[in-house]
Amino acid sequence: MIKTKDRFGVLEVQTIDGDMCHVTCLVHTERRPLRLTAKQLETAIMCPACCNDNATLRKNAVRMTGRTFGGYVAIKLMGLSTGAATVKRNQKQWQGKAKLDHNTYCRHKYWKVYNVKCRHEIELRGDVLRAGKTPKRCPVCHK
Repeated sequence: MIKTKDRFGVLEVQTIDGDMCHVTCLVHTERRPLRLTAKQLETAIMCPACCNDNATLRKNAVRMTGRTFGGYVAIKLMGLSTGAATVKRNQKQWQGKAKLDHNTYCRHKYWKVYNVKCRHEIELRGDVLRAGKTPKRCPVCHK
């Protein structure tokens, strides 16, 4: 039985009107709600705009939006870690002045995820999600 505030991937049920559900995307909040039947909602994990975003990612990028990783669902790619962004921005001026090996900075991408149990949203590294090393307890509420 589908109820309001239920989440399916990055889709959240706002209202139920007979057999139609009005759902909003947690990534593209500025878009109007989608109208889906219960049957469509069972298989949907992302909105059409999320599908377009995934199609425009580079070929070897990991598409994780809407996938579940041990109690956490990936909502949105937040970008590179702070250190990686700084190094990437300043790499030309540092060339030849500093030794930059792979241990100097972290190039991991961070994803906004939500905990299925307590519904808190946090940011986790993509490699942690894919490796299945997600926190057992929510860092926000410690449940």
